[in-house]
Amino acid sequence: MKKLILSIITFTILFSHCTKIIDIDLNTTDPKIIVEASINNQNGPYKVKLSKTVNFDQKNTYPPISNAIVTLSDDVNTDTLIEQKPGEYYSQNITGKTGKSYNLYININGEIITAKSTMPEIVPLDTITFLVSNFGPGRNEDEDIYVPIPHFKDPSKLGNYYRFKITVNDTLDKTFYVDNDDLINGLEYQRPQFGNDIYINKGDKLLFEMQCIDKATFDYFTSLNASIGEGPGGGTTPANPTSNLVGNATGYFSAHTKETKFLIVK
Repeated sequence: MKKLILSIITFTILFSHCTKIIDIDLNTTDPKIIVEASINNQNGPYKVKLSKTVNFDQKNTYPPISNAIVTLSDDVNTDTLIEQKPGEYYSQNITGKTGKSYNLYININGEIITAKSTMPEIVPLDTITFLVSNFGPGRNEDEDIYVPIPHFKDPSKLGNYYRFKITVNDTLDKTFYVDNDDLINGLEYQRPQFGNDIYINKGDKLLFEMQCIDKATFDYFTSLNASIGEGPGGGTTPANPTSNLVGNATGYFSAHTKETKFLIVK
């Protein structure tokens, strides 16, 4: 028994010597540039939004970055964007086309950020149907919710990536809906898009947008979803998601196709 007590005391002393308290100052992190940039196959102008992160204890309102030099270019044309609102830069004459590659260049007081993205071929969106469900935290239990299901034919070649954006009664759902064709290659796509930001009810006005995106954009939103527990995208600073940006920045540059359908839920 004495040997057992001695062993416990020895273990306690050794363990106490191995314990170290590390004080991490979450309020003094260097601000990082946030880039939200895209070009699509519809008529411009196209927007590049620049802002910066804030310290942990500050409100999640990201200050805009003004007076930057921002260009979009393809193999032939270079378009210098115009800042129309603080931190929001708009193209003037470049045109987005499927199959072409585009370059983003940003100069913020000598700090350079670049990215490249190739616009995939378009996959036509056929129809939108709904799954009627009574599932969802915080919902009214006496009222069904309607989960949108996009229908389209995935191409036979593997390696297609999709993003969906849902606007309900003029309010954008902040859920990041992304998917690929790993399990449905060449088949009919018909997966319900369950969100946790906005619930859709009968009579609501729905604007459904489908994007065909490249792998880098898919990887960014997938890792962003993982970093925030697949929760709503608003009001959360990303925890180093995968990005196609080169430089001291987080965010993405996406060259994608865009197709929308408007309907009233019945």
